[in-house]
Amino acid sequence: MEPLRENFSHKHFILDGFNELGAVRPVLFIPFFIMFVVSLSANSLLLYVVISQRSLHSPMCILIAGMACVDLCLPLFFVPSMLLSFLFDWKGISLSGCLVQIYFVHLLGAFQSTLLLWMALDRYFAICTPLYYHERMALPGFLKFMIPLVVRNVFMVTLVVSLARMLLFCFRNVINHCFCEHMALVELACGSTAVNNLVGLISVFLIPVTDFFFITASYVVIFSSVLGSGKSGIKALHTCVTHIVVMVVTLTIVLTAFLSYRIRNGLPASVRVFFSIMYLFFPSCFNPIIYGIRTTEIRQQILKTLSCCRFSEQGRPRPARVKILLGLVYRYTNTAADYSIDFRTRANQSSWNSSAFCDAFLHGLADYIKDELVSHDIPTTLDGVIELTIRIDLRIQTRRRENRQATPTSLPWGNCTGKLLPFKSAALRP
Repeated sequence: MEPLRENFSHKHFILDGFNELGAVRPVLFIPFFIMFVVSLSANSLLLYVVISQRSLHSPMCILIAGMACVDLCLPLFFVPSMLLSFLFDWKGISLSGCLVQIYFVHLLGAFQSTLLLWMALDRYFAICTPLYYHERMALPGFLKFMIPLVVRNVFMVTLVVSLARMLLFCFRNVINHCFCEHMALVELACGSTAVNNLVGLISVFLIPVTDFFFITASYVVIFSSVLGSGKSGIKALHTCVTHIVVMVVTLTIVLTAFLSYRIRNGLPASVRVFFSIMYLFFPSCFNPIIYGIRTTEIRQQILKTLSCCRFSEQGRPRPARVKILLGLVYRYTNTAADYSIDFRTRANQSSWNSSAFCDAFLHGLADYIKDELVSHDIPTTLDGVIELTIRIDLRIQTRRRENRQATPTSLPWGNCTGKLLPFKSAALRP
């Protein structure tokens, strides 16, 4: 087919996704509308709970709130127009509107994988370097991990859209898709699109592929650390399960959509369009449900928000009960690091202030750590108390291992081993 005339370029396009369905096409409005409502309500609830509850203002919960914000905004840029197309057969879109849609859909999609990378870094710091967790996850320290990735995402998406803007569309103006997707638009251009295809592949490699490579590497290190630390490490690994599930599901859908759309195969056009929609839309519905179910602190606050909203004392755990729970944590853990993780989980049942949390944390410590704390200045923040406690516990555990390995070979006053061993054991008992 020849172009209409030289230097002519279409400024208006028709989105004709699922046109093979014919009269059945309007029925698609029902499932996609239900998913849209679920996505908006679930992400809004998750975002509200994290913002309104001070106990959820930890680095991981803030990252989860960031993911909810992305998942809330992403469908707004393409789902409403898609639903109107199904219901009223409104298919038209201008070139400027198409480019704006491409920009925000791809930019927010890029931040979905980048947020998963930041979450993997959070788990790595929490499990592999617990002493430096709060230092590295504080905003000044974490900015060095945020700024380069934000600049990368914005630059690559801007470059992709700018190159698409320079093309001439002198052939068809019908896009076989339900929203403006980069490759679907580029295929309509006349002239060479080699640069656009190359930059598109580079952006795919630099953003989702690179993110998932570093995510996989971080979890390999985490697994290695966990396998070498016994039961306490396996318990800490439970906090990673949520992010592993989300990562696997997201990666599977993204790869399926990418391969089905770009590799010529026998798949019908409607199937490729479906996967292209779902790799953006499904995580927006899936992520808040998974985080709400798998993350204990968030699940408790969501249930509290949904069940009451009356803020009565009947729906709150009694302070005495919370103090008992917090005080009994340590006997079920092996180290102060494990105690701090369990303490934070159980502390979310209370709305105490920082001073009360510090007192409860100190109350639940083992006696031998309390004895060591007498010679130190107690920090005024919970994070400071936890860091000091972990340092003391690590030093005591190291001394214990050294004392166990230092067995005397001879005694100057004769054979009295039977008396010394009980004395040694009692001296080391906390």
